[in-house]
Amino acid sequence: KGYTAGGGAFKSLAEVEAHLREACATFGPLTDEQWRHLAQYSAAPSGDGLQPSVYHLRYDPAIASLAWRRRRRGQRRYSLVGIAHASASARAMEAIGALATAPVQPWDALICPSQSISRAISTVLDGWQSYFEERFGGNAACPLFLPVVPLGVDTVRFEKISGPEHRKQARQRLGLADNAIAILYVGRLNYLAKANPLPLLLAAEDVASRLAHPVHLIFNGYFNDAENERAFD
Repeated sequence: KGYTAGGGAFKSLAEVEAHLREACATFGPLTDEQWRHLAQYSAAPSGDGLQPSVYHLRYDPAIASLAWRRRRRGQRRYSLVGIAHASASARAMEAIGALATAPVQPWDALICPSQSISRAISTVLDGWQSYFEERFGGNAACPLFLPVVPLGVDTVRFEKISGPEHRKQARQRLGLADNAIAILYVGRLNYLAKANPLPLLLAAEDVASRLAHPVHLIFNGYFNDAENERAFD
């Protein structure tokens, strides 16, 4: 939470560096050059080239290029940590596959929010390993650490917006009876890169056929493109 405090938006790399010096003080003593290096590769600019860029901290699985850059300065200088929110998109698969040939180390990690994502990433890396070993021989296992760390919940915030009264108000806004069962999906609405809703739709249909109470399936999220919006409609 300390790493992401402040909204994660910075006006310059100098602000990024100042934030990292405070949030990552437990990394141990680093030189000014090392702190600047961390700031440069821990944040990415956003903007169209016309408006001033704002820097945001990076949260993605694409750490292969950073491993190659670190190699020039010493692979034991610091650890690289990425996060994989999803693994089904072409971009995510390419980023994961690039790790198979990158100089990542056992002290680097790709955080997986669930066991299913961890297994999916392991399957991709195992496929690359098998190919390299068949073609070149030897052991081509990727030493990257894949810890499973579920997404956190801001309990203080949710305590303020939850409870019997809030639940009642939400049901009234949605037109749900007190005895109705509400199944809520929260997340990106992308049937290819995120989650195909068909299993959930079939499960909800099965539940509704077994119960006397009305069953409502609610999708709360956003569409990446018009194709996904048409598919869900």
